[in-house]
Amino acid sequence: MRHVSRGKYSSNCASWGASGAHGLGRCLGSTLFALSQRRVIRCRLATFPMSKKERREQILVSARKVFAEKGYHDARVGDIASAADVAKGTVYLYFKDKRSIFVELIDTLFSHLHGAILRVDTDGNVEDQVKHNIRAILSVLVDEPDTMRMLFAHASALDSAFATQIESFYVGLKELLTESLEDGQKLGIVAEGDACLYASFALGALREILVEGSSGAHDVRSREEIVDALYAFLLGGILRVHSD
Repeated sequence: MRHVSRGKYSSNCASWGASGAHGLGRCLGSTLFALSQRRVIRCRLATFPMSKKERREQILVSARKVFAEKGYHDARVGDIASAADVAKGTVYLYFKDKRSIFVELIDTLFSHLHGAILRVDTDGNVEDQVKHNIRAILSVLVDEPDTMRMLFAHASALDSAFATQIESFYVGLKELLTESLEDGQKLGIVAEGDACLYASFALGALREILVEGSSGAHDVRSREEIVDALYAFLLGGILRVHSD
């Protein structure tokens, strides 16, 4: 009896020789069905393409990962396109260059921080509200590991464009903290003095904590430990909060 090769579809057609034409028919049928299913999937993808908003967000998320892994200087638009699984030209449909991508990532981060800080109501529990604001700031920065790495991991190899964008982020954050502290002074819960200088102190402490967190050190504190420690630090200095 002549041996019939199983060929490339051996997993579906293991008994061609034993079952004859009936087995061959079943095998061809299953193969055609599988191919038709692939066509259906392709058609569905073509029928429901990603919206421009979704595509833009996909590129931004991928860019954040690339910047975190390579640093701003070594990252290329082609790297971002590959990470987003799109053509390089597609990236340029949404962004002028990698700098514009990075600027949007920083602007979005700052917007999230701005939205996370709530104005303190002195009629409520001030300690809980201040701790909420500290916790919210940490959440925005720490819950996105790629953002942390993007900001800190390649600090020793910054180029001028990257350094300028990072500095603008900190300037904006300092202004935001200064405004919050000035509000606190009006409410009587922050000591009188230079609110801008106080903001520098607070931001310096926060910045060091974030650098430590992005370094991968094994002794990194928990979020609540950081919240309690920062609150105690502020309470021993500029905060004027009295326990009931």
